[in-house]
Amino acid sequence: MQVWTPGNDYTERLHVGAAYQAAVKLYLSRMLPDVSAGICSQEGQTRLVQVIINHVSQVPPSSALFKSAIWSSFVAGAETTNPRHRDWVATRLDTVSAQLPW
Repeated sequence: MQVWTPGNDYTERLHVGAAYQAAVKLYLSRMLPDVSAGICSQEGQTRLVQVIINHVSQVPPSSALFKSAIWSSFVAGAETTNPRHRDWVATRLDTVSAQLPW
């Protein structure tokens, strides 16, 4: 069986997983607003966007897991109203696009 990532990427996997967890919460807060009223607040959304960015930023472009955070980065960029966060996400997705030109 072929190994796709090195065995020492446990920390990066945790960051990708935590970013996905926050992105799912953010996404579901839009899909199920009645169920997730606390998350739907502006403060809750801002906090989740920051969590996503904090975790995704711990996965460097040189990592085999770098492309694994595309969806969570996109969700953060779509939900934020902060121009700095949008710029960060745009830069991140540009970097992904340069690495994966498909």
